[in-house]
Amino acid sequence: MEIYMDINWLRGHINYGHFEGEVNFSEEAEKDFQTLLAKDLNDEELTEEEEDRLNEYKEIIVDRSHIIVDDYEIDDWGEIEWKDLLF
Repeated sequence: MEIYMDINWLRGHINYGHFEGEVNFSEEAEKDFQTLLAKDLNDEELTEEEEDRLNEYKEIIVDRSHIIVDDYEIDDWGEIEWKDLLF
């Protein structure tokens, strides 16, 4: 028997996730982003202009991506709609 029953609410939490998507940077923009990001991650000092460019790239990446939930846990649920199992 195949089962499909609605539940009026769920309670839980999301444990892990990631961003996924496609960002069409030009070759030059992608190289610039990689250079700036590497400097930032290596704690090298960025100029204010470099920091602004890096933040613009990051905003574009987040805006053009979507979040995928990798792991979650349901702790509780509401009333199960058992009537959904009637033919």
